[in-house]
Amino acid sequence: MTGGNFWQGAVTGLVVSGLNHAFHTIDPPGGKKPKVVDNNKEAVEHYYEDGSPVELGPNTKLALLNDKDYRRVLGALKAGTAVSRTDKFDIHFTWKVFHIGDSNVNYSTSCTTGNCTTRFSAFVGDGFRDPLDLGFETSFNSGDVNFMAKPYNYIPYNFSVSYPNPGYPVGTNIK
Repeated sequence: MTGGNFWQGAVTGLVVSGLNHAFHTIDPPGGKKPKVVDNNKEAVEHYYEDGSPVELGPNTKLALLNDKDYRRVLGALKAGTAVSRTDKFDIHFTWKVFHIGDSNVNYSTSCTTGNCTTRFSAFVGDGFRDPLDLGFETSFNSGDVNFMAKPYNYIPYNFSVSYPNPGYPVGTNIK
């Protein structure tokens, strides 16, 4: 219509259209934001949805920070009485946060002469699966709808705590 080459314009249009589509299907920088699960209802709903990994919400993270085993380990690290400054421990959430149940926390400590920083990684290798502890996933049928269980993983919760060095040797991941 404007005097250009029709086929060249058509190919250019297809390439631009294809690239536009491709760029819109790529996850944004840092990847697609995961779903956040913060209570038993949300955990069970996601179990019957897509089964993609989830981030645990603020109430679940707060339950970890208030957990007696976490507070015991952090207290010993800060006081300089920790047997190990790089280790792991278990947390027992079955009665506090049922959808977590029992889980684990890994930690490692690095110290300078003035300060120590302990890096915690909670819920490592954990997820929501077999919620009734039957040894199998619980799918069910409700009228015309089949609810297929889709177990999923928790994205580990990573955080750090810094405090004055109570006398630990200087270094990284010190035992």
